[in-house]
Amino acid sequence: YELWDETLALADTMYLEPTETPSEQVKRLRLIGLAHAGKEDREKLSATIALLEKQAVKGKPSDPKEKQPEPKKGKFVPTLDATAARENALKELKMLDKLLVGDTKEALELMKSIKSLNPTRQARYYLQLGDKQKAEQFAKQASDAGKGQVAPLALYVEALHAN
Repeated sequence: YELWDETLALADTMYLEPTETPSEQVKRLRLIGLAHAGKEDREKLSATIALLEKQAVKGKPSDPKEKQPEPKKGKFVPTLDATAARENALKELKMLDKLLVGDTKEALELMKSIKSLNPTRQARYYLQLGDKQKAEQFAKQASDAGKGQVAPLALYVEALHAN
């Protein structure tokens, strides 16, 4: 269901073109990096990481005292300011690069430092890292939050089967 070829094809069209808005450009580069990682193309993934590192973001760092919205039963993923979103995207792409070379120890350290990631993606990454217990925990969260949705339930079944 992750249509990486289509994503990469759209990256050079008006549908996923570069933008002047730094936060949107971070999202775009993250998506392109995820596609390259999904295609196991380390060279292009590294190029995307380099572009993301050069990406300037505007916005002030968030105030830790600022009130975050209340979580809704298993669905809460805290929002990040532009700088934190860029750093998060960099850590995620670097973690995937480490996974591609088989450096699971460093990939796990990067994974633990990522601040905001949905439970479905966390479950997938923990499965790849070999931490089946954590994968099952996050897959259950995703399944509970996505009642009536097939993909989170299938991921939960996959995590249970891995255990």
